[in-house]
Amino acid sequence: MLNKKPKYIDESKCTGCTTCVEYCPVQYPDQFNQEISQNKAVHIYFPQAIPLVAYIDESCLYLKENKCRICEGVCKNNAIDLNQTPETKEINVGAIILSTGLEPYDPKVRSEYHYGDFENVITSMEFERLLSSTGPYQGEILRTSDKKHPHKIAWIQCVGSRQVIPGGNSYCSAVCCTYAQKQVILTKDHDAEAECTIFHNDIRSYGKDFERFFERTEKLPGVQFIRSYTSIVKEHPETKNVTVRYSTPDDGVKAEEFDMVVLSVGLNPPADAQEMAKKFGIELNHHDFCKVNPVNPMETNRLGVFVSGAFQGPTDIPESVFSASGAGSQCGELLDYQRGRKAH
Repeated sequence: MLNKKPKYIDESKCTGCTTCVEYCPVQYPDQFNQEISQNKAVHIYFPQAIPLVAYIDESCLYLKENKCRICEGVCKNNAIDLNQTPETKEINVGAIILSTGLEPYDPKVRSEYHYGDFENVITSMEFERLLSSTGPYQGEILRTSDKKHPHKIAWIQCVGSRQVIPGGNSYCSAVCCTYAQKQVILTKDHDAEAECTIFHNDIRSYGKDFERFFERTEKLPGVQFIRSYTSIVKEHPETKNVTVRYSTPDDGVKAEEFDMVVLSVGLNPPADAQEMAKKFGIELNHHDFCKVNPVNPMETNRLGVFVSGAFQGPTDIPESVFSASGAGSQCGELLDYQRGRKAH
């Protein structure tokens, strides 16, 4: 059973010109840009979307209060259709691949990071959007507090991962070390004089050529890796700089001030993992990721239901891609007796 939500826009008529976006009066935090910038009730979800057509979400004044409809008047192609309704379609399938993605860890549950309290403590997801040319500042790395370029940045690793404590996950999230290194390299591309510090438990850059990637990052001028557990202790009342306290083997406990601190958040299972497991009749492991066959990690306990990507557990893009290929090939193998026959 598939449920299709209405876009309130006729895809066959919309050209993606975004005239409707310009005139829409509703503004609210843009979820795609991690709520750093503002969005409109009618918008294209992200600039590279395929198909490149707009849609109207539930913040629309007409859908909530039966007023406005400005977008109808300005659309030259008459693509706005506010009378669309949800559709339900039932289809018969021979196999299913669950590739659900995951949820980033929410650092607000850990008060020692002061995420949400200190303006220049951000997550790695937010920093990723700052680096992007389609992000809130068109690729400029700017601080939230004063829109100035930070020149001294710290990354704190294992936020929510490898922590056997309340509010933490005991497993390694697999990707955090490497994506932090990528962010450091891109930061140095933006500002060659930037000082970048990565606080870590230990570096786990496993995967094809990822060790070389670590060595490349480590050799950059102005970049240092410090093995230490850290805590964020204060925010300067005027500059809004953030002080990080950490321990060293030689100099004891030190405190250092940074323009910005990036929390390298770990990966959580999908929020609706339990509901999904019940719906498809599959088992989950004790972390709420899908329980798979150790010798065939695309196979679940139920015949015809396969899994790929991060629902197997935290994984990077290359592994997600080849697990998807593996799941697809196993679907083909399972359904080979139907090949060449007319679908019903």
